[in-house]
Amino acid sequence: MYEIKFYEDRQGNKPTVKYIEKLSEQSETSKSERIKLKKITEYMRILKMASMSNNFVNSLTSWDDLEKTFNLTQDEWDEIDLKVKIVGEIINARQSQDITQQALEELSGVRQPVIARLESNVSDPQLTTILKILRPLGKTLAVVDISMEV
Repeated sequence: MYEIKFYEDRQGNKPTVKYIEKLSEQSETSKSERIKLKKITEYMRILKMASMSNNFVNSLTSWDDLEKTFNLTQDEWDEIDLKVKIVGEIINARQSQDITQQALEELSGVRQPVIARLESNVSDPQLTTILKILRPLGKTLAVVDISMEV
């Protein structure tokens, strides 16, 4: 098993970890920071998968390098972005309505551990599960033309 290690300078500082911690704190009140944090989480999951299949490149210098490393199609990147947006909306709606994961379980019928795994990007739930979670939050999904995406 591989693990992700973050750059550490000579003084022992880990700027990437500090940035992620700052994002984590700000994500409690900022939707855009929550989305950034979810994207980083998803990229880290991809890094782990790539490192397990020995496709990992050790000299990444930018997000562009990261994207090139995985040789993902635009559709695959779009899928990642869509997942981040959906999960971000679920978290934002739940927190803005002061609903705990446990309370959402009672409202949606989806078990709390499933909600927790969804919110932490550990699982890839079925569409029906997402719809069950969205409904009590006053949300749903819509199919729109690609040109209408925001």
